[in-house]
Amino acid sequence: MRFWIAVLLAGLWITPALPLETVALAENELFEWDNSHDGTEFSFGDTRMRLELIYPEGETDWIEGAYLDVTDGDHEFRLHTEAGLSGFGELGVFTIDRSGGHSIVFGAYTGGAHCCMTVQSVLLTADGPVIADLGMYDGDFVVPEDLDGDGLYEFKLWDGRFLYTFDAYANSIPPILIQDTEDGVVRDVTAEPQYYPLIKADMQNQSEYCGGPGGWEASACAALAANAARLGQYDTQRERIATYLETRQFHSGWDEYSFCEDEACNTTLDITSYVEALDYALNKWGYLPTD
Repeated sequence: MRFWIAVLLAGLWITPALPLETVALAENELFEWDNSHDGTEFSFGDTRMRLELIYPEGETDWIEGAYLDVTDGDHEFRLHTEAGLSGFGELGVFTIDRSGGHSIVFGAYTGGAHCCMTVQSVLLTADGPVIADLGMYDGDFVVPEDLDGDGLYEFKLWDGRFLYTFDAYANSIPPILIQDTEDGVVRDVTAEPQYYPLIKADMQNQSEYCGGPGGWEASACAALAANAARLGQYDTQRERIATYLETRQFHSGWDEYSFCEDEACNTTLDITSYVEALDYALNKWGYLPTD
């Protein structure tokens, strides 16, 4: 009996664990990973990646973060993104950068009632990676798109600075934000002429709630004015909104508009006039020319 137990244990000891299958990533296609991909290896050409998920103690369903270990030629590096109350994220290799080459897009969902995907874009170069944090965006997957048909991909997002600024979150309507990278550095390219049709389409949506069938909403009017500023039409929208507010009020919005004066927001600038707050915000956030 002891002999057969010893043979069985020996067999268990020498049986190697089956390796996880390597997933080959296709160019410009997003892979949606989840808990089942913990430890999975990915490849794109000669670039190798391995996903490692971080679980809170005692948890198996949701993660608090994720690592991506990357080997690209002679360069080895580790990416990290936080997560919470979730177990999924995204990974892909895209032609995003204006200088050429490929970029890894890596992100994880943070969880929460209405939040957010944290996303990184990493340009692979002969001198090593150039890592850029795109930030945290409300919703789930952030999917790069070739918005202008030139073969390079962009991120079609929204300007989260407008959330809560002019109204409560549920009533906030942020304007469109388009980003790409150049030499690995994130750029706001929304105001480039090839994206004017996307800005105008966004303005159509906001117009419904800024003097349209949906009434007059503070956040929608702010987003509409911001988009108009991209097209050099801010003064027209500003005058239209100011004229309305001379005798009436928005259907929703704050009585006072607060702006952080430091990174930790220990000090705020509080403005009671909507039009003055709008001027301040669009100047502060680069929507209006500085000259």
